[in-house]
Amino acid sequence: MPHTHDATLILHNQLLLELSQFIGGSKTRTYADVAPKIALAAHKGLNLPRASIWKLNAAMDVMECMALCIDGAFVDTSELVLLASEYPHYFTALGHERFIVADDAHTHPDTSEFSTGYLSEHHIFSMLDAPIRKNGKIVGILCCEQTLQARSWTLLEQSFAAMLADAAGRALAEEEAKNALDSLLYAAQTDTLTGLYNRNKLTQDLLSTVTPSLAVFDIDGFTDINDFYGYESGNIVLCELGKTIIKLIVPYGRVYRYGNDKFAILWEHNNKKEFINLVESVLDHTANHSYTINGFSIPVKLSVALSFEPQSNIIHSIDILLKELKKQNSRLMVYDKALELEEHIANNIKWNKKIKEALEENRIVNYFQPILNNQTLKIEKYESLVRLIDKEGEIAAPCCFLDIAKHSKQYIALSKRVIENTFDAFSEEEAGFSINLTMEDILHPDIKELLTDKMHDTRFHSRVVYEIVESEGLKETDLVLAFFDTIKQFGCEIAIDDFGTGYSNFEYLIKLTPDYIKIDGSMIKEIAFNPDSEEVVKTIIDFAKKRHLKTVAEFVSSKEIFEKVLELGIDYSQGYYIGQPQPTLHREFVGS
Repeated sequence: MPHTHDATLILHNQLLLELSQFIGGSKTRTYADVAPKIALAAHKGLNLPRASIWKLNAAMDVMECMALCIDGAFVDTSELVLLASEYPHYFTALGHERFIVADDAHTHPDTSEFSTGYLSEHHIFSMLDAPIRKNGKIVGILCCEQTLQARSWTLLEQSFAAMLADAAGRALAEEEAKNALDSLLYAAQTDTLTGLYNRNKLTQDLLSTVTPSLAVFDIDGFTDINDFYGYESGNIVLCELGKTIIKLIVPYGRVYRYGNDKFAILWEHNNKKEFINLVESVLDHTANHSYTINGFSIPVKLSVALSFEPQSNIIHSIDILLKELKKQNSRLMVYDKALELEEHIANNIKWNKKIKEALEENRIVNYFQPILNNQTLKIEKYESLVRLIDKEGEIAAPCCFLDIAKHSKQYIALSKRVIENTFDAFSEEEAGFSINLTMEDILHPDIKELLTDKMHDTRFHSRVVYEIVESEGLKETDLVLAFFDTIKQFGCEIAIDDFGTGYSNFEYLIKLTPDYIKIDGSMIKEIAFNPDSEEVVKTIIDFAKKRHLKTVAEFVSSKEIFEKVLELGIDYSQGYYIGQPQPTLHREFVGS
């Protein structure tokens, strides 16, 4: 059995989590909704006979009682008010103190004003009052009262009361500003969608966990749920799945939102078999369960990575294992050094050095792949693609080094080199060309400055297409649209790359208003013999035509695929049948 202190911590955490989910749910909560929940949490968490929540008016001279819990029951508070004119010392203290901690409320200078009437009438001996603040300003108070006997308030009790007061402040901010993120308590540690603790909180909790057991659940194919059912349904799935995991895990461990489509559970326990059994029970439950949303039954399949590594290495080991889960299409994997996943790290170090040296020695080059106009059968544009030449003269494709460049903080330097190379290559050409940009490119001031500088050269006006990749990061729609507006002033066009997989859904595409949709090659390469792929592509083409968007087919690798692309009415083609990437420009269509 846990010690009393541990049991109290578990109770406090559970109560705070319940509050977080209540306040941070999809429904906007008013202060009146939340006040009874907080008063009851104080009653349970501190074993209090009396707990109340008060709201301070704008003039800061009147406080109205919003909820009063006595022995677990609520009483009428319609006539309970506190006036600054009657209790000046108390109101003054609220503005200067983090807490009012009165073990003897009758003699404490901040609370003795209540002695003759209020304290004596209700047999109150001790008070712990935590001011409720919103944006640094006092807006109310959580009042904890001990009757019949005196009580010394512990630091743990004071901390819990402070966190409840912060939760109350968050609720008031949500009511007034429609945004619960203003709360100091949950801003840094809570996922706003699900109300669960986030990865930052997990990192903090690991510091105080001696023997951690960590499992991270990954929703298989979650991007497909977003694509097919829309982001709103995807968000509901995440919220409902979070609740499911909580029911199955609590009180054994704590649940976190680990990432976009990932949930983590942390358990301080050295019984590995028991933890694995617990994790498998979650997998088994979700494998046989579907969520009914907007009339659709949406199944959720999970895979999970587990690690029992020391706290200093456990997050790193989990992240390595999550990638391995995808590669092996496994349901469950436990981190073990015998898996030799550390070789992956060694490979990262090797390529990190290769990228650095290639940048220094000007061995980052561009290859160009032609894009064919399907109406004229003429090559009109070229996509600029990065390559790395190693010291032995071997050419490396971006799949070997691009992710490592991002993780090693060399991506922006690499991206700048590609942009410079591309504009240099087309400075004396008349053909159009496209450059791939990620969300990191769009938001980075150096890249934006470089592109703006290049576009002031009138030779490039109306010739550049920017292909937006890593589209799952395009949720900051305002920033993306601002970037689009800037570059379109120079006649540039926008293409959404790999459309039909990953994040893309049609509603979101409407907001971005691109000029081109590049249909993902995973569907194009099957349209000649797979009716399902053909139907999906037809849907995309129909949507594009209605929105007056041009379409580009990627991975056109054979005559059969090209003929099907022409039959479907796609505007442009790109692939090995049209021409392979090479350091010089293809002038003619090789399939003609």
